[in-house]
Amino acid sequence: MILLVALAGAVMPVEAAERAFAAQAQRDGQWTAFRANAAPEAVMFAPEMVRTADLLRDQPDPPRALMWWPARTITSCDGTLAVSTGPWTGPGNGTGTYTTVWRRQVDGGWKWLIDSGRDLPVRQPATEPTLALKASCWRAPPGARNRVPPDTGRFDAARLATAAAPTLRVEEQGRRPSDRPRADLALELGPELVGGASDDATLDWAVQPVIGGAKGAHVLRVWYLDGATMRLVLVNINGTATQ
Repeated sequence: MILLVALAGAVMPVEAAERAFAAQAQRDGQWTAFRANAAPEAVMFAPEMVRTADLLRDQPDPPRALMWWPARTITSCDGTLAVSTGPWTGPGNGTGTYTTVWRRQVDGGWKWLIDSGRDLPVRQPATEPTLALKASCWRAPPGARNRVPPDTGRFDAARLATAAAPTLRVEEQGRRPSDRPRADLALELGPELVGGASDDATLDWAVQPVIGGAKGAHVLRVWYLDGATMRLVLVNINGTATQ
């Protein structure tokens, strides 16, 4: 019992992990920090999906690192998986939002599985404090809950709204974050590229390509347990897609 309490106390909130990641980028260099915090299976888009270990193996750090901070975090009931999203700013006028999916490690720390960003025309304000969401801990019989199937085909505003949580956040290339999709949203999604779920299946994520979109265009969706129902809580639309 003493050991279990000690381990539980060692778990760092994902907000703290994200802020430490951002601080390390300023201190040690951007890509140095990305490599240090990435899980072995981590992926990025450049613009198509690629393993982070391959993409950043010999990548030198830029003279100035991006700055970013978590505006919202979403954590599974059991704390094994989390998502962080918020603004980023870069040298010059570069700005946008990022999303990072994190997996808790056996030592209580976190490593990221995917880091995805999108550009915006105007800077987003810093948000204090971070809005921290946590999945419900409703318990189903063993084996009753599996991964949310990331359905392929047409993905539009009406379909998204029917599955959305009240706390839905929609982030799209070139548009400010919103709590609802634009009315003319209409995409065609292909099979899942990468995804996963928390150990207790209360938080689930998937990345799917946008058929007919620009090279590397993709949608990242996150579901969490809201009461007794899995609902969409975050949708990221990355790259320019045809309508």
